[in-house]
Amino acid sequence: MPSTKRRQSEIETIERLMASIHQSITAVAPPELWLRIDISMVQLKALCVIHHLGEVRVGNVARAVGLSLNATTTVLDRLEQKRLVVRKPDDSDRRAVLVHVTKGGKELMQQLLVSSTQMLTPYLQLIGEEDIESLQRGLSALVVAIRDADAVAQPAGAHSQSGVRPYGRHRGMAGVS
Repeated sequence: MPSTKRRQSEIETIERLMASIHQSITAVAPPELWLRIDISMVQLKALCVIHHLGEVRVGNVARAVGLSLNATTTVLDRLEQKRLVVRKPDDSDRRAVLVHVTKGGKELMQQLLVSSTQMLTPYLQLIGEEDIESLQRGLSALVVAIRDADAVAQPAGAHSQSGVRPYGRHRGMAGVS
């Protein structure tokens, strides 16, 4: 096992490399998908929060995006009109309203999340066999570490006292074991 200083240095190098990859993808990624979506930034923020947390109370969405309940209601009205979210009464509290992402909302979020990573395909094809295998092993190990840390932090299906999953829940890792 490497020394603590060496390991920290390696982690910092990986963080810089990941940031560099993100910047490189952003520089070459065509913005068509982002230009096609017809939602405001605050609507996108709300959609991201709801997608991340799953079914959540409107008040929690308001707190997460920093809006009043009235403003959040307006944002959710627009997202609902676009069939990206659905609201329903909270059976456990008649005063509360729950909101969740629809199939269309999930599809949009998935497109947004994977659109930039798909830009990597031609570059990944340029990498030698040994390096691509090492990269796959390393990324798979990272996914497992995230899943394991998430499982320890919050057992599957568990919710916080507020009735929402904390921001530690990770999605979109299908197909990676």
